[in-house]
Amino acid sequence: MAPARGRPRSTTIDSAVRDAVMAALAHHGYAAMTVDGVARDAGVAKTAIYRRWPSKAEMVFASAIHGSEIAAPADRGDLRGEVTALVERIVELIAAPAVRGCLPALLADLRANPQIAERFRTSVIVPERAVVTTIVTRAARRGELRDGVDPDDVHAHVLGMVFAWVHLIDDRTTEDFTRRTVRSVLAAMEA
Repeated sequence: MAPARGRPRSTTIDSAVRDAVMAALAHHGYAAMTVDGVARDAGVAKTAIYRRWPSKAEMVFASAIHGSEIAAPADRGDLRGEVTALVERIVELIAAPAVRGCLPALLADLRANPQIAERFRTSVIVPERAVVTTIVTRAARRGELRDGVDPDDVHAHVLGMVFAWVHLIDDRTTEDFTRRTVRSVLAAMEA
């Protein structure tokens, strides 16, 4: 394997950009935010941002929504526990105050640019679906699923319910909201 080229990526820059993005979202909103302004507030060169994220949408998504990769919950030995952990994480991501204010506009930007949409799909959706596939595979081995459960359907079910409640129906997220989402997802999956 060839050695990595160039300098190692600076986590200091990543952290400064993330902080600047969050501050800009809180003070100005997504539409008024610019890469130039984030670079200035983070104290970094604009080129440092573009080396990491080719667009404003990707920078905001990485900083505000997926600052850390979503990982499969630990094998809890039961489907309910793993689905609950997944739903709690998705609610945490989508219902965060900064995300509430930017997600609809951010998704519009992604839909308007096929290249950004494809990078988003490969860097966010594909890894999230891998997490859901892990949960579904474990549950299938334990005999907890009905036949034909599709991980993509489960993923869409969780995202759809959380997005609809947070952005369209009622933006209050409560333990009851999480329980209802888990109950709905399990009803579609269990044997």
